[in-house]
Amino acid sequence: MTFENLRIARVVVSEVHRRNDERAVVTPSYGLALANLDAEATAALAERITSAMGSSARSMELDIVDAAPGSCAAFAAELETCDAATFVAHTRLIVDKLALAQGSRSIPGGILLVFSGTAGHPQRNIVGVLKAEVHSGFTRRLGPQNAINIEFVKNLLLTPQTKLYKIGVFLNEGEPNGAWRAFVYDDQLSTSNRLAAAQYFYEAFLGCGFPESGARRTREFHDHTQEFIRSLPWPEDQKTELHNALVTYLKVDQTPTIQV
Repeated sequence: MTFENLRIARVVVSEVHRRNDERAVVTPSYGLALANLDAEATAALAERITSAMGSSARSMELDIVDAAPGSCAAFAAELETCDAATFVAHTRLIVDKLALAQGSRSIPGGILLVFSGTAGHPQRNIVGVLKAEVHSGFTRRLGPQNAINIEFVKNLLLTPQTKLYKIGVFLNEGEPNGAWRAFVYDDQLSTSNRLAAAQYFYEAFLGCGFPESGARRTREFHDHTQEFIRSLPWPEDQKTELHNALVTYLKVDQTPTIQV
């Protein structure tokens, strides 16, 4: 899925806070109405999402593991065509779900955008969430006689350079049975190393899981075999030969399958 031709119809902006010193959930700041974004702001937001979701190294399709009532997948189906008041009300439930999923104080708070719209050609309905962490920076100001000044801004988010955000998108395939697909963007994510991705976001919050993939299985085979070789009570020169043989088997032989 390429998320080209992305058109955002509705957005609600809320804020989820870091847990307090007692690790209790801090009540989120809920969006009370649809965000009033002008055409330029909407286009910039769509460009950020399209650019992120189009990164094959940092975004991928996941399996929807939890589609029960109260899950993000179930909320997506409800938000797809509901009225504005229902959209805003259900957004509060999604925000609460993220606050609960962030079970550690080490997980920072951030702005949560819940959005709906269409993507692809032919267009398909999408419902998505975007968590963005805020940062500081400078903005340019023109003073008297066009003198250029800079102004410090504390709460910036979604600038082109920042990578402090995560995205989850549910897409309706448009089939009669209402089949949905899930896509996730995380700057730490890769198809061969899922352990670096934020588990609280894609699993506890979105209810998604990684599909079985050849790249990940190959990496697991490599890592487990290396660990086994290191544990052998053999001389180091023999272990080195086994390590080299493993690399040769995986990188040089280029066999279409691996005989574990």
